[in-house]
Amino acid sequence: GLLLSVGFFTLMSGSFASYSNWLPQTRGEVPEEIKVEGDISKLSPEKLAEVGEAVIFGKVGGFDERGIGKGQCPLCHTFKAGDIGDRAPNLIGIGNRAAERIKDPAYLKPTTVQTEAFGGSGRATTAAEYIAESHSCPSCYVVAGFGVKGSNDRESPMPQIHKPPIGLSLDELIAVDTWMFFREGLTPPPYDEIRKAYEKFIPEKDRI
Repeated sequence: GLLLSVGFFTLMSGSFASYSNWLPQTRGEVPEEIKVEGDISKLSPEKLAEVGEAVIFGKVGGFDERGIGKGQCPLCHTFKAGDIGDRAPNLIGIGNRAAERIKDPAYLKPTTVQTEAFGGSGRATTAAEYIAESHSCPSCYVVAGFGVKGSNDRESPMPQIHKPPIGLSLDELIAVDTWMFFREGLTPPPYDEIRKAYEKFIPEKDRI
């Protein structure tokens, strides 16, 4: 069976130093380890969302404590009402916003440095696909004001989080996306739907 262990990952000192001024205050404790034995695709949305919370914030309950998990998302993104970051957008409401984003003329006719995750992948047509695409091809669409300085919002500073040094697996990515829907009271897309979205934008050779 599949064994997914979401535990503590030490931030490289250089990366930590470069981002430390942007970090919220966190408690210096080792994140709780989340283990999923068996087929993660069979987890309830609630349990899958818990895995996602641990990937983002280090443990279940890490959201409230502003923790930092393997995904390192809070180094740049904010997740609570009123929190404003200047490195990346606040992700509140992303489930509903993603469904609207794919209709935006700026999304449909991109002028970014990269317009497809890879040749022939196409663009997102659902909210689940938009979120998957934003994780695997951050420069496929750049939210106004959050591009690389001097790029006129044509290039994103966000790394591809399925690649090193972050290197999230498909299951971890699916869990993260499930949490983003679930925590706002939305019904998350099924596991298989989110997986297909990632498979659309991440070539098989790059999947973990």
